Amino acid sequence: MIFRSRKDLFATLIIFGLNTLLIAALVYGFKNEKIAPNEYWLVLPIAVVVALLTWLYFDTSYKVTPENLSYKSGPIKGNINVHSIKEIVPNKMDWTSVNLATATKGLLIKYNKYDDIYISPKSNTSFIKELLKYNSNIKITSIK
Repeated sequence: MIFRSRKDLFATLIIFGLNTLLIAALVYGFKNEKIAPNEYWLVLPIAVVVALLTWLYFDTSYKVTPENLSYKSGPIKGNINVHSIKEIVPNKMDWTSVNLATATKGLLIKYNKYDDIYISPKSNTSFIKELLKYNSNIKITSIK
């Protein structure tokens, strides 16, 4: 089953705020002749960052199969064996984890011995139920 990523106001403001700031800086630079013709190369890295952030925002999803939890966030893709998942902590964001989410109050998934990933499916409950179908040994830990 495929789960799209939930998008909240925080992620939307961060991504589109940063994109707006970068584009505004370019427009200002060109309009006020702060960017010389020999500095036009600056457009490329800024365009790449804007495109990447937009891609991450609109193309983040997760897929649960009997064997794998697959994730895709823009160019970042990977798989986690469902049977290696040890614990899920709902509504916990860990800034040190791999963050493939576009919202807060997602799921911190702990797998293997020391690995974890933070995701934000549209419905945490439905996502957890789908994973538990394939691995009933997953511990669901609520935070206080």
